[in-house]
Amino acid sequence: MDNITLDQARVLALQHAQATAGFYGARFPRHDFVWEVVSQEDRDYYYDIRLSFQPAGRFRGKLGVERFIVDRRGKIEVRLVLVEPSGLSQRATLIRPSRQVAGLTFIVIAGAGLAVAFLTGALDADPRPSAPTPLPSSSPVPPATTAPAASTTTPTVIPVLVPTVAIPPTPTAVPTTVPPTPTLTPAPAPIASPTILPPSTVPTPTAAPTLGPPPTLAPTPTPTTGPTPTATPMPTPTPAPSIRLSAASSARASSVAVAGEGFTPSGTATVKYAGSIVASSKADRVGAIDILFTVPLSAKPGATHAVEAIDDATGRTVSIDHQVPPPSLSLEPNQGFPGGPFTITGQGFLPSTTVRPIVFFGLDISTYPYAVTDSSGAFVVTLAVPKVISRDHTVTATAARDVARASYEVLPATVELTPSAGPQNTSVIVEGWGFPASSEIESLSVGGLDLLADATNLRAAPGFMTTVWGTFIIEVTVPELDSGVAEVTAEIAGIRAGAHLTVPPLLVSITPVESAIFGPVIITGSGFPVAATVTTVTINGIRVLGSHSPKTDADGAFEVTVVVPAISPGLTQVSVTVGDISFSSDFTVIP
Repeated sequence: MDNITLDQARVLALQHAQATAGFYGARFPRHDFVWEVVSQEDRDYYYDIRLSFQPAGRFRGKLGVERFIVDRRGKIEVRLVLVEPSGLSQRATLIRPSRQVAGLTFIVIAGAGLAVAFLTGALDADPRPSAPTPLPSSSPVPPATTAPAASTTTPTVIPVLVPTVAIPPTPTAVPTTVPPTPTLTPAPAPIASPTILPPSTVPTPTAAPTLGPPPTLAPTPTPTTGPTPTATPMPTPTPAPSIRLSAASSARASSVAVAGEGFTPSGTATVKYAGSIVASSKADRVGAIDILFTVPLSAKPGATHAVEAIDDATGRTVSIDHQVPPPSLSLEPNQGFPGGPFTITGQGFLPSTTVRPIVFFGLDISTYPYAVTDSSGAFVVTLAVPKVISRDHTVTATAARDVARASYEVLPATVELTPSAGPQNTSVIVEGWGFPASSEIESLSVGGLDLLADATNLRAAPGFMTTVWGTFIIEVTVPELDSGVAEVTAEIAGIRAGAHLTVPPLLVSITPVESAIFGPVIITGSGFPVAATVTTVTINGIRVLGSHSPKTDADGAFEVTVVVPAISPGLTQVSVTVGDISFSSDFTVIP
């Protein structure tokens, strides 16, 4: 008999459920059920079909779920009720009609009472009694020319307008009119006549006295000054000579100008350096000089020397200091790796002198043709860092009797891994720099195993050599190693450097750790060789992997799903073989 398809297995499960409705027993009596496919999966050697079921017609409860295991030949191996339907016995609670009528009658009566209260204004009434309106008890009294008598019958008091008479020349206050207070009734209230105060006595102003014409001032006579005496001219003193240098510090054989004033016009001036005559020249018509001289080769470097300018006509002398700096070196760059180039610049040495030796950590690195200083005592030369240990080193250059020094830092050789962790068979790129330039790679080991023979050079160059910059890039494959940290070491021309490679441990996880027969089990693993085949998976010695054989990924991990075979309940073993590595773990089969 041929194998059935997944669609045929689904139809078979539906037909079987409809034909065997009595499978549920007495739990759901007097119900006609309907079924619907929830999910269907094609496993390795069977089909997993899940159906929902519910009573026919309107149903608001929770659906039931059944599971069917159908083998490839159309036999239903297992039928399980995973979820039972809920709410089959619940009935809706009805409200009695008598209670409905009573409630409606109460609502109508309450509404009618509120309407009557609103129409009669009972809801807007103020419970407090209102104040009575006062009425006048007599007629208003007409105003009189004199101050009126106080009326005792008028209930409303009106403010009195009192005019104030000003007393010159003092300014008086402006009469103030107070507005009357309105009465509570529309009847007019009697208005009192204004009270006129008696006028105050005004003092008679006294007239100011009249001034006569101003007196005439007599003119003041201007004194006559005598003749201004003429000052006797004094002779202008001759200023003392002064000088300045175009460079206060310069090397031997360098040119320096002396400029000055205060010398004898058109006279001769002599220049001495450290007591020796180095130049002479005439002053101009105003006594200024500008004389060029060369710093003697005999001048001691690192010392200060006197420069003198002498006025030959008067013998007056003026001096200034000039410094000859010591020889110096500058390095560019001042740090790097063995084999790397660097440039040495020297200044302050004797002119036209061979620079040799140039010593780096005790090694003479000067090359032919040797560097020679120019006419100013300077030189520039580019050399290579020797193969020395990583630390600060002193570079020394010698020219005749002049010596100068500078410091150069040799950086440590470095190795970097990409990736820095991986299981067996992982491809790792090893990159190194700071090694001796153009040198052969002597060894490249991982965990103590030399892998250079099977490595791949990623540089476009023959063999395993460093570049002119002391770098290399090589690809290796992680060998079979114990889990943990392995040392990756490169050795080139006696210089060693390394990095750490992490080898992950072998791990296998089983989810769940217990299950009934025919239940799915997910097995995951990590730390295995990359691209290795999962050859065998057994439960209690029974192969459950099926025809599909998965492989580990680039991280050495895998995941497979198997089904618990029909075995007796109890503790058993799950075994996994990946490549030639096997791993076992406990598993419990529950009833």
